[in-house]
Amino acid sequence: LREGVTATDLVLTCECGRTLEVPAYMAGASRKCEGCGAVLRIPGGEVDAAPGSRGTKARLPWEERLSMGTLFATLAGFLVRPSRTYEKVDLEVPTGRCVLYVFLLSTAFAWIGSAVNRALVLGAWGDPEAAPAMLVVAAMAPVAGVVQAYAAAFIVHFSLRLLGEGEAGYDVTFRVAAYALGSTAIAQVVPFVGAAVAGLWALVLTAIGLRECQTLTPGKAVLVVLFPIALYAACGVSCLRH
Repeated sequence: LREGVTATDLVLTCECGRTLEVPAYMAGASRKCEGCGAVLRIPGGEVDAAPGSRGTKARLPWEERLSMGTLFATLAGFLVRPSRTYEKVDLEVPTGRCVLYVFLLSTAFAWIGSAVNRALVLGAWGDPEAAPAMLVVAAMAPVAGVVQAYAAAFIVHFSLRLLGEGEAGYDVTFRVAAYALGSTAIAQVVPFVGAAVAGLWALVLTAIGLRECQTLTPGKAVLVVLFPIALYAACGVSCLRH
């Protein structure tokens, strides 16, 4: 074994000549080469071990096929078994699948949440004065969800790099953020506190996703997620004092 590599690590060699060390528990997953950006399959895990075969990793249903059934099967996976579900994220699948995932779910649940708030909480169902606000929410929801995913991924990945992590790349961080935000959008149907619940839930899912996909320790994954919030709060307090 090379210095710094434990018996439980796997050493991969890319075609560009660069070597990567990954934990053994990532067997069956994918990892980007830090040198050329090529996606490397980590041997082992849930793969077909037949001689001469490339092997296939178990993918998310949504990454296998686009349908309403696979959309809600993937959603259920992230809500019930997030760690196991994040293990199935495949870097070889175009990120457009993640964008479409967060677009569909954030839009649908934002519309439902807006209708619930107006109808059940404010008693404004059918009120002409409520129509403009509902139209604004309906118009902004499709764009807001996707923009939020890109913004969250940028902030989280910036935090990763500041803490010396994120070697798997921004692409991995974006997938983590997009699946977290899309999955937790369901909480927006809760009256009054839906947006807050969705935000907090997304932080938890993002930390789980970073642990699985960026190979962080649980403590560091939580630190990465909370670091931007703490920095923003510190800046706010500093501004108020001056």
